[in-house]
Amino acid sequence: MDLAQDEGAHLEIALILVAVVVGIALVGRVALVLHARRRYPIRELPGFLSDEECAHLIEVAQPRLRQSTIVSDGERGTLDTQRKSGSAFLDQAGDRIIQAVKRRIAAATDTPVENQERLQVTHYHEGERYAPHFDALGASGLDTGAAGDRVWTVILYLNDDYTGGATVFPRLRRKIQPSKGKAVVFRNLTSDCARHDPLAIHAGAAVHGGEKWLSNQWIRERRRHRPPAGGQRRPKKTSRRKR
Repeated sequence: MDLAQDEGAHLEIALILVAVVVGIALVGRVALVLHARRRYPIRELPGFLSDEECAHLIEVAQPRLRQSTIVSDGERGTLDTQRKSGSAFLDQAGDRIIQAVKRRIAAATDTPVENQERLQVTHYHEGERYAPHFDALGASGLDTGAAGDRVWTVILYLNDDYTGGATVFPRLRRKIQPSKGKAVVFRNLTSDCARHDPLAIHAGAAVHGGEKWLSNQWIRERRRHRPPAGGQRRPKKTSRRKR
């Protein structure tokens, strides 16, 4: 065997070894992703909202939209380039459609309505997005108070006549395509609620064309408020002092 043939043989062996190593690494990475997906299930519920409910949430939110903010370094209301959108929190008092949606969310997550925050509606113009983030407040150093942290997130897609805007879970290599009326349910905390789950990091990909509407329902560990009965808040009783 001459020198050229010898070098060629060594190169071929080296390439085979590289291919084997790369293949083992890829198999290992795929196995890790599959294990993570089994440990961290994400539920997709098509048809969770009707067209009428989607339209109602958009209609109620539209005049209330303000620039979206984030929680950063233990502070609420921080404007940041990682979140570009408009958002509004909706009150359920007197709105039977919102109340019905929140009861349905409670049933789907097996949690009390009283543990829910106010329903948030978010609006994205073309080019707007939300960079990878955690919904758990403790992940940003915020004092969660008596109600505890956000155990669950429920995303509701209110339209789908746009391009881009998928919900992405980077550590799971999973991308969820929006579909009008669909709900996506995932957990933010570990099973013992001791801290945020690292697999819960997610992002809203940039909208390439059109406008995107969705709603977020965050659910705490404990009760935050007493829901209004029959759509109206009960008046407080006044006590009379004896004279």
